[in-house]
Amino acid sequence: SVGTTMPTLLTIAAVIFAYSTIISWSYYGERATEFLFGRKAIKFYQCFYILVIVLGPVLSLENVINFSDLMILSMAFPNIIGLLILAPKLKGLTEDYVARLKAGNMQEYK
Repeated sequence: SVGTTMPTLLTIAAVIFAYSTIISWSYYGERATEFLFGRKAIKFYQCFYILVIVLGPVLSLENVINFSDLMILSMAFPNIIGLLILAPKLKGLTEDYVARLKAGNMQEYK
């Protein structure tokens, strides 16, 4: 019946989602590690990533969520710094766009 198969289907879907997420985040991390530190750092990243995957189920859910939040926050800082560095250029480009728009140099699409 539907009542007994839905939990099984939900479990299968959650496992597939978790597995695909582990693989994709590992790939993104490897590419970022290679870009920032070179090919030699990939092995260190892979070892760290496997350690985190092994520790995840062992630690409490609160610790896992806190670690995940900390890692996402650590990725936000370089982006914020980049935004601050690029803000003057963006301001100049925006002012140029608005000036051209007001002067009628931009084609309007209706």
